[in-house]
Amino acid sequence: MPLYELKVEGQKKENRLAKAVETHSKLLVTISVIVIIVSAALTAQILLATKRYQQLFSKLEISTAPQMLVQNEKDYMGTKLYPDFLYRLARLYYENANYDKTKESCLMFLKEFAEHPLKQSVNEILNLVNQDLAFLEQKKDVYVQHFKLTSHPWIQTVKTEDTFTPHPGANPRLKFALEKDSFEIELFDLETPATTRLVIELLTQKEIEKSSAFELSDDFTILSVKSEKEVQFEPEKTYRTLTDNMVVLEVKDGKVLANKFYLVKNSKNFKLQGYQIIGEIPNGINVYREIKSDSKLNSITKL
Repeated sequence: MPLYELKVEGQKKENRLAKAVETHSKLLVTISVIVIIVSAALTAQILLATKRYQQLFSKLEISTAPQMLVQNEKDYMGTKLYPDFLYRLARLYYENANYDKTKESCLMFLKEFAEHPLKQSVNEILNLVNQDLAFLEQKKDVYVQHFKLTSHPWIQTVKTEDTFTPHPGANPRLKFALEKDSFEIELFDLETPATTRLVIELLTQKEIEKSSAFELSDDFTILSVKSEKEVQFEPEKTYRTLTDNMVVLEVKDGKVLANKFYLVKNSKNFKLQGYQIIGEIPNGINVYREIKSDSKLNSITKL
C-alpha cells in the first residue's frame, strides 16, 4: 500500500478514536452529574428524616400527660418511633391511674410489636395494672374516715382498720427539723413498700440525726447518715419519672445504698447512673433548697 494511503488510513483511525473518547467522556460526565444529584437528594432526605426523628423523640421525652401524646399520634404512626409512642402512652396512662386506657395501649403494643425489645417493659406495666385492679376489687368495701358537708356539717366515722385510699397524705411522711425551719419527705409506700419500711427504720433510730451531715451540689443536696450497720437492700420497681424535689437513693452493683439520700434540685442535670426513687418533698421545698453544709439536723420524726 502506498505511503500516502497509509497516512490517510491512520488519520481516519485517529478521528474515530477521538470521537469515541469524546462520546465516552460526555457519558462519564453525564453519569457523574446524575450521581452527584442523586447523592445530594439522598443526603437531604436523610438529614430531613433525622431532624424529624429528633423532633418526634423530643416530644415523647417532654410529654407529661396522655392528652399531649394522643393529639400527635398521627405523627408517629408508621414510623420507627410508634412502639416507643405506645409504651410512653401506656406509662402516662398508668401514672394517671387510667387503667382501661393503659390496658388498651399495652394490648395494642403487644399485638403490633410482639418482638420489640420494649415488650418486657409493656408486660410489666400490664401486670401492674392487673395487680392494682385485683387489689381495688378486694378493698372495694373498705372506707376511710371522711367529712361530709350537708345543710348541717357532721362527721361520719366508719370502718378504718384496713384503710386504702390513695388520697393526699396517704403515704407516710418524715419531718426533718433544722435549727429554725423544717421540711418533709413523703415516701412512695404504695409503690415501694419494702424500701419505705427500711428507710423509716433507719431514719427513726435513736439519735440518728447526730450522725447526719449535709453535702451540697448545684443540682442536689445529700443527707448522709451513719448507722451501726451498713444498710443495703434489693431495689423495687417504680415507673415514676424523676422530677425536681424528688428523693432518691443510689443503686450500685444491684443493691440500694441507704447511707446517702439525694434531694434532687435540678432533675435535668442529675447524673447519678443508678438510683431508686423513694419519695418527694411536698412541704418545705424552699427550706431544703437553702440548706448549707454546716446546717444542723435537730430531729427526724415520722408523721
